[in-house]
Amino acid sequence: MVRVGPSQIDPILLGRIENPPLSLVRNSTLQFFQFNCITGYEPKNTPNRVIGWAHPYLIELLKHADSTLYVDTALRRLPPGFEQCMALVMYEKTSGFFVPAFYVLCTTRALTSYRNALYFIVQATRRKLKPQEVVCSFDNELYRALQLQFPNAVVKGSVYLFKKACQTRMEQLEMSEEAINIAMEKGVLDMLASITPDRVASAGIAWVKQQIKNKCITTGIPYSRDQWSSFWVYFRRVWISQFSPAMWNMHGLNNSIITRTNNPLEHFQRELENSFTAPEPGLQFFVATIERENGTSICC
Repeated sequence: MVRVGPSQIDPILLGRIENPPLSLVRNSTLQFFQFNCITGYEPKNTPNRVIGWAHPYLIELLKHADSTLYVDTALRRLPPGFEQCMALVMYEKTSGFFVPAFYVLCTTRALTSYRNALYFIVQATRRKLKPQEVVCSFDNELYRALQLQFPNAVVKGSVYLFKKACQTRMEQLEMSEEAINIAMEKGVLDMLASITPDRVASAGIAWVKQQIKNKCITTGIPYSRDQWSSFWVYFRRVWISQFSPAMWNMHGLNNSIITRTNNPLEHFQRELENSFTAPEPGLQFFVATIERENGTSICC
């Protein structure tokens, strides 16, 4: 008998997901399981493993030229032993829908894991996956992996996630709802994603600061200098130093799908998160759940 710790991957389960019925699309002979790769060990002496699933019909969609992709890593309810779930969502131009096409579990959040996952996804499309635009979660390793895999694509961090993170920080600083609403109005904070990246840290921030202060004074809303000073310290640390403006700034992409403020991932993230009833779903339950979600995409 092999004893498996709470943070380890059960080798018996790994065998089950590669074989019917878990390896197949429900009620069919189509292959849902696509790859299971282990390439080495990270500094913590843990295997660098990536496991991928996709409905064959959705893989065909990924072969369309000049597509727009969203790469989401927001899911936190993961099977034991895995640190990341990478979901590949494609904008289907004919229908105008955003379709979740590929799911990949990773044991690490390292560049190697992301590069391996993307390599096998591309191989699954017979190397026909050549997106024009890619939007991703804010992860420098993921961002770099996407740039390396798709050198001819525009790769950007999500403006929606940028704004959501800023709003969350304002709430943590206990700013008033009215003050937050002013900052989040169209044409205020989001202007930093529209001007040239080299102007964000200087003229851009100065302009937004003044706009927020003026609007608060004009509407009679209290303006807290201490709260806003703390916010801008956070902003420079995260959105200038950690994630450079070039990563999330959309200057010059006015007619692009990826500039949409209402991120299509919001609905997808909520639906997927709600599909799991436990904080750490078992691997079999995880596979069954994403297979069901993939099937829903086919039906739509």
